[in-house]
Amino acid sequence: NNPMAITLQIKRIEEGAFGGSMWVAGIKEGIIDIAPFGKMVPQDVQDQVMALREKIISGELVVPEIYDRIDQK
Repeated sequence: NNPMAITLQIKRIEEGAFGGSMWVAGIKEGIIDIAPFGKMVPQDVQDQVMALREKIISGELVVPEIYDRIDQK
């Protein structure tokens, strides 16, 4: 979601919070989200995924950042 990312960066500039640091944005900020579920995904699995999504947004579940390529290990 590039327009959202640009909007958030402009807001950081206006607030004086831009520069010199790594900015990490994700589901909570609306930059990425869970892809739509296919027809074969059972409702209970969808519910579990969406519950985890809410935990990510609230900060209860922290997704680790990975910078190494896992396909080269």
